[in-house]
Amino acid sequence: MSTPPGVGPEFLTVKEVSTLVGRSRSSIYEDEKKGQFPERVKIGASSRWAKSEVLAWIAEQATKRGEG
Repeated sequence: MSTPPGVGPEFLTVKEVSTLVGRSRSSIYEDEKKGQFPERVKIGASSRWAKSEVLAWIAEQATKRGEG
């Protein structure tokens, strides 16, 4: 039994995350290490980010704009 497309969590590659957030791959990895970006999920030999977590991080950054 397979899951229909669009059902369940979606995962992004580092290239997709980089494009989505407009940052370099290295800065994504650095901020992840510092706990300032969502953690990767290991899927087999690959690493992916949960799309929902990345989108939530983007929304959080938008709310912080006027605080600093």
